Amino acid sequence: MNGKWNIYSLHQRTCVTLLLVLLETFLPINAEDFTVNGVNYRTINEKSVMVIKTAGYSGDLIIPSTVERKGKTYSVIKINNCAFSSCSLITSVTLPNSITEIPLEAFAYCSGLTSVSIPNSVTNIYAKAFMGCSSLTSVLVPNSVIFIGDGAFQSCDKLTSVTIGDNVQSIGSGAFRECTELYEISIPNRVKSLGAGAFSGCYNLSSVSIGDNVISIGDRSFEGCRALTTITIPNDS
Repeated sequence: MNGKWNIYSLHQRTCVTLLLVLLETFLPINAEDFTVNGVNYRTINEKSVMVIKTAGYSGDLIIPSTVERKGKTYSVIKINNCAFSSCSLITSVTLPNSITEIPLEAFAYCSGLTSVSIPNSVTNIYAKAFMGCSSLTSVLVPNSVIFIGDGAFQSCDKLTSVTIGDNVQSIGSGAFRECTELYEISIPNRVKSLGAGAFSGCYNLSSVSIGDNVISIGDRSFEGCRALTTITIPNDS
């Protein structure tokens, strides 16, 4: 128990440090913070806003593609690191087509999250974006995504179904580590690298199919997958 709390505390301190760095370094001149429907935003310029840290949000989270403030309409083009991390009462997430990235720890430890809708505009899912979302049961990574970061879905221990889009090229280290209810996975043909420990600790994983263009499979990618009985690997890997 102490180990888990230490990791959790470290995670919180990391998020606070990142937010402070962003505030000091990247805060635009005359930026304004405001709230619409319980979600916090910050202006980037006269036309665009980003979603910033929103603590305590509960229920279904729907981030719109545009928001209005003082008679002006802004496009929502970015989500900040850790924006909804540890919001344990969020139950579902729907993202707009105006978003191209899901950043570091954006929804990490949202333990009540059961479903997420990732639009076809997203190209990158960064490190630990959904780490510790222990109620998440299925994930559809759309064809627009080319990169899944380290630990992106780590410890999503209710995750039973993962569909990885055809254009993903890289799956990071520990991306699906300890997804203990995952039974099968198909790695698309465009994936070139599979990071170290990508599926380690998935002890119910029984079937793996790896695409034809994989160049590198990291150390211990399937360590602890004790139920694994079928794995298809291209001959020249």
